Amino acid sequence: VDEILKTRTNPKKILEKVARSIPEDVWFNEMSINDKNEISIVGGSYTPRGVGEFIAVINDSPYFGGSITPAKQENKKEMLDGVMSNFEQFELKGKIINYDMRSK
Repeated sequence: VDEILKTRTNPKKILEKVARSIPEDVWFNEMSINDKNEISIVGGSYTPRGVGEFIAVINDSPYFGGSITPAKQENKKEMLDGVMSNFEQFELKGKIINYDMRSK
């Protein structure tokens, strides 16, 4: 039973932590977890600071072991409701170290 519990990979708690950590000015377009426990998050933010705060908060969790880093980040301009808006487009990558913060 202990071995089965050690290998469980239900991402529910991880997804909950990520969702609760998203600043108001940050959004996701895509998020994936592959079979090697690598996570990729693609999205945007109206401020570069929002992306940095998000990275800091989730890296501080026991799930990622500080592995979340920007793979790509660039400033974009887009017309929204007739107004030119600037935003940061980003891609974050990292590795899930632990699916359950109670286990080590």
